[in-house]
Amino acid sequence: MKEVLLHKGEFLGADLRAMFNNPVYSDIIITCKDGGVVYGSKLLLAARSDIFARLLIKDINNKENDKENNNNSSSLSLNKLNFDNSENNLTFTEFNSEILLIILEYLYMGNITMESLTLTNVVEAYLGAEYFLLPGLEEIIITFLDNALKCSADNNLSAKILTHASEFMLPSSDDTLFRTLHNCLVITPLESIDYDNLTTEGLTFILSPLNINTSYEEFVTSEYGVFRYITLWSAYHCDENNDSILSYFEPLLPSSDHAEHLDAGELEQLRKLHEKNSKKSKSKEIKSSITTTLNALLPSVDFKLIHPSILANIIEPLDIVPNDMLIDAFRYQAQLPAGSGPKRNRGTITAKPENLRLQWSQQACGKQCMLLENDILLKSSSKKYEWARTTLPIRAISLDSLNSLNTPNNTPNLTPNNQNTPNTSNTPIISTSDSTSQISAE
Repeated sequence: MKEVLLHKGEFLGADLRAMFNNPVYSDIIITCKDGGVVYGSKLLLAARSDIFARLLIKDINNKENDKENNNNSSSLSLNKLNFDNSENNLTFTEFNSEILLIILEYLYMGNITMESLTLTNVVEAYLGAEYFLLPGLEEIIITFLDNALKCSADNNLSAKILTHASEFMLPSSDDTLFRTLHNCLVITPLESIDYDNLTTEGLTFILSPLNINTSYEEFVTSEYGVFRYITLWSAYHCDENNDSILSYFEPLLPSSDHAEHLDAGELEQLRKLHEKNSKKSKSKEIKSSITTTLNALLPSVDFKLIHPSILANIIEPLDIVPNDMLIDAFRYQAQLPAGSGPKRNRGTITAKPENLRLQWSQQACGKQCMLLENDILLKSSSKKYEWARTTLPIRAISLDSLNSLNTPNNTPNLTPNNQNTPNTSNTPIISTSDSTSQISAE
């Protein structure tokens, strides 16, 4: 139990901080969903929150109705507000004590300590701020979330929070929380998000342009990448074991980086694989099993943005896309003026530079390279030279602008600084000397 204030009246903030959740200065006990108890002051809570005012104050309406006169005079309504002193306990079944403490801390102090917010309670805290009509607290929470997402190297984080938030309400572009998550997810490659971290509602929210106040200028996933992801996502969620259906489709859908550059041998191998699968007795059953889930997401794919060779050699043989969608895409491609190929991405630019995550490519690196920490750190045991390619071009950074830092085990960490040395290559050749090197893409 907190003690009585020793030095009263010196600083209002210090006095309010000492009164916060202090039984000595409280006249109401609030019981929460988890059984936890929070202490508060009726007067302060009612003065700071309209919701608490309605819960803690009794309205006594004394209405005196004057008789109508010839001038149609209106009646006078007199409202008097008095505390209902018989109620010293409140019960909230909507929030646990951790969230209600955040609400009361803001009501007492006008701010909250950052230690109060975590990525596990940020959704409930935001819902609590909405419930108690506290836009100032909402802004604090959104700022915390936005900074946390930008600083995190975990591409699944925003998807997990979106899924968690979708448990309480449908995703909507009108809500600041969902807009913040959407802005982060559109600059995150879909293929880097685990299939179990997105629900149907969340995936539709990311892909649908409806009610989204954006031209998709930052959408980084190619349109074929969108189709590939929703197909494998549907296969994952339609299979109880998440193995047989997913393993059926994965070999038939090359990665986005490789799909447009299949050589004749790879195309022939893909054709033979389709022929082999068509002879399997369960082929039709496997395709029909994902139809319902996939058909709900296909309208989110703009097939006109997919290369004709991918449409003809990869997507059409799958026999899971309605013919009218493919015909419209082929017709659009055929009607394009000569020499003017369509863009392959719904975004007009890849992304804003400050939002891009520079990572090392898993498909293009030396045999002795090992990628760590979500492909941000590259480690090589080569004693001479090693090569690696980044997912984005490296500009204004040369080998001379890589800082070498010795770690406790004498393993150098190489991180690019921001010197203005011209270099537009995204395939740096790194000299590893005679020791193991670690190169960070951060």
